[in-house]
Amino acid sequence: MGDDGYNFMKKLLKSESILMRRPEVFLESYIPPRILGRDRQLEELAFYLKYVTRGVQHPHIIIHGRPGVGKSVVVRYALKGVSEFLDREVSDTSYKYSYVLCRDHRSEGKILEKIIGDITGEEVSFVGHSISKHYKELKNAVEEFGGTVTIVLDEANLMTRPNDVLYNLSRFSVDRGGISIICITNSATFLDNLESSVLSSLSPARIVFPSYTSPELELILKDRAREGLYPDVLEDGVIQYCAAVGAHEDGDARRAIALLKLAVMIAEREKSDIVTVEHAKKALKELEKDVIGQTVIKLPPHEKIVLLSIASLSKVLSEVYGQKDVKVTTGQIYGMYQSICRSIGVSPLTLRRVGDFIRTLSELELIDTVKVHRGRYGLTRTVVLGGKPEYYIQTILEDQRFSFLTIDELHNMAANFRK
Repeated sequence: MGDDGYNFMKKLLKSESILMRRPEVFLESYIPPRILGRDRQLEELAFYLKYVTRGVQHPHIIIHGRPGVGKSVVVRYALKGVSEFLDREVSDTSYKYSYVLCRDHRSEGKILEKIIGDITGEEVSFVGHSISKHYKELKNAVEEFGGTVTIVLDEANLMTRPNDVLYNLSRFSVDRGGISIICITNSATFLDNLESSVLSSLSPARIVFPSYTSPELELILKDRAREGLYPDVLEDGVIQYCAAVGAHEDGDARRAIALLKLAVMIAEREKSDIVTVEHAKKALKELEKDVIGQTVIKLPPHEKIVLLSIASLSKVLSEVYGQKDVKVTTGQIYGMYQSICRSIGVSPLTLRRVGDFIRTLSELELIDTVKVHRGRYGLTRTVVLGGKPEYYIQTILEDQRFSFLTIDELHNMAANFRK
C-alpha cells in the first residue's frame, strides 16, 4: 500500500466516533454494572449460590426461558459477584466457575476439555483418548484446585449427548473439592427430553425467566445508552421504538440492544450527529435481512451437510409432487447425507450422529420434526424444512467446502431418494 492509501486508511481508522463512546457495552458478552428487570431471578440464583460461601457445593440448577430474556447475563453477573465477594470477604474458601457455550463445545469430550482448561488455566486437548481419560483429568484438576467449581452449560440443549454429560457430571465425585452444574436452555422441552435417571441424579432447582415487557426493555436500553453513547445523541422515540420491537419479538433484550447498536452505526455511516427513529427503522430492515443465513453459515460442516440434504430432498419432492412443506424421513436424509459426503470427500458419520444433528437443527428452528408411528415398521421421524429449499442450498453452497457441488448434481442425488 502506498503512502496515499496508508494515510487515507489511517485517517479513517483513527477517526473518533461522535456517537458511540464505549462500543463494548453493546456486545453480547458485556456484563452490565447493574441488572434491570430481573430482581426476582437474581435473588433466586443468589439463594442457591450462597452455599459456596460456606465452602460447599450449591444445588444443581436448570434455568430456562426464551432467547434474549437475560438468562446468560444474569448467571455471569451473579457468578462474577460471588467470585469477587469470596476474594474480598472469605479468604479461606476456594471457588472457580467454568462457562461453557455448548454451541461451540457440543461433544462430551470438548465440554470436558473446556472445563478442565478453565480450572487449570491451561488449554488442554485429549484428542484420540477415551472419555474416561477426560474424567480422570477433570478429577485431577478439581482435586488439585481443592475448592468448589460451578460448571455453566449455556445453550445446554445443543449438547450432542445431554443425557450422558449431565448424568456423568452429576455423579462425579472427588476427595477434595466438588462441582455443581448450572444448565441454561432456550428449550421449553429440555427437561422433558432428559432420561428419568438423569433427572433423579441432578434433582435440579428450576428458575424460569419470563419475557421482558416493553417498559423493562426501555430501562435496559436507556442504561446501555447511558453507558455506551455520548449524551444527547438519541432522538426522542428511538429507545421506545427499539424496545417495542424487542417486546413484539417475545421480549427479546438481545434483539432490542442489537437494533439500537445498528441504528447508531447507520447514523455514523451517514455522518449524522444524532440517531433518529428513521435510522432505527433502517436498522430493523438490515437485521431482518439475513438472521437465518447467519445461523446457517455458523453451522459445523456435518450439520451443513445434513441441512443441505434436507433442503435438496425437499426441493425435489416438492417439484415431483407439487406439495408445500414436504416431509422427508430420516432414512431419506441419511442416504442423501452419505451421497453428499462421498461427493465432497468427507467420511460420513453414523445414523445416530445424524439423528443428533437433526435434533440440533430443530432446536435452532431451521427445521421442524414430527415422530410418526408406522405400525409394524416402528417409529420414524419426519422433517419439514423451515423455509424455501433454494435459500438454504444457495447459502450452504457459498461455503468453499461445498462450492464445487452443483444444483444439478444435488438434484440428481436427491432424485434417488424420492420414494
